Amino acid sequence: LPCFIKLLRDTLLIKNNSANEIEITEDGMVVEVISNPTNPELELEDFPKIHTHLVQFAEGRIPELAVAGLFGRPEEDAEKIFGQFRNYLYSHAFKKPRWMTFMVPPPLANIPLTTDDLKKEILDTENNTMVIYFRALERAPGGNTDSFVTKFIIEKGKSVRLASYCNWDGLAQRCRVQPLENEQAEGHMLMGVQKGIAPTLIKLIESGNNTQDGNIRNIEGTIDEEAQDSDEYSTQWSSVEILLFKGTVPEGETAPEKSCPLLLRVHQRSVLVNWRQGWMAPKLVEPRDPASEELLAVVAATSQTVLIGTTEQFSEGKSPSGSLFGTLKSEKVEGMSSDAMPIYFMN
Repeated sequence: LPCFIKLLRDTLLIKNNSANEIEITEDGMVVEVISNPTNPELELEDFPKIHTHLVQFAEGRIPELAVAGLFGRPEEDAEKIFGQFRNYLYSHAFKKPRWMTFMVPPPLANIPLTTDDLKKEILDTENNTMVIYFRALERAPGGNTDSFVTKFIIEKGKSVRLASYCNWDGLAQRCRVQPLENEQAEGHMLMGVQKGIAPTLIKLIESGNNTQDGNIRNIEGTIDEEAQDSDEYSTQWSSVEILLFKGTVPEGETAPEKSCPLLLRVHQRSVLVNWRQGWMAPKLVEPRDPASEELLAVVAATSQTVLIGTTEQFSEGKSPSGSLFGTLKSEKVEGMSSDAMPIYFMN
């Protein structure tokens, strides 16, 4: 049968006098593929370049309409084509999670820092603020969406505040920033920053590994998500991010991202390598920068410091932090879809 279909396809292509092609689908249907010379079909080698340009757009380095122009698309269709690029790239070409489309980190402060300067800032826990995010996104264990983002704000080495957002099949709840009212857990976390996170951060800085564009203040690496699909319970954390800010937030504010200079960003994210369902059946695996031993050590120390456990343990309240977050004051967020998740908390 495959040989017959190929012969039929070749015959139809020869007999087709238009500029379009006749295709035979896997289920035997005959379709005509309409060619548009001003907006030709993307080739596989285009996707890494488009990915790079979309990241540059998300970072604010190039305007939206420039993305289409970089690929020779007509200016009058640039906005529509930009949307086509983005949707096609994230839903078809790459094993690229959708949440990455919306992740725009706070910008690094324009402060000149040598390696020694940065190491001193990392050790200065009494005057600076560390923000830690653990994100579990686009997972549906048992078939129901179960995504959550947790935030730890550790200020002046003296206090810990927490915030979270969870979405269970469209039932969204938010815990606004509030103090950690557990002295034992707070003491463990404050000590963990000094004895665990800070030393491993310094080793990571000294290694020079996983730097973005050679910038020791912006570090990111990837790990592989081995789960077969989103229905699995035991998935990697989608994103673990450590942000170091100069100083502390002014009285009455809760988000260092809004008011404090960012000195250092360290990020580990998972890359989907096996997912096979629906739009998770792409042609290419997205570009990777495998997390170095030093970055893995930072994430391990951070996990131990905030007592987070695995995604499954946290979700089921079986890790210490899972239990702690279960005691926070929460509020329902109405009208949210099952995949709507914030990446950063600003209040």
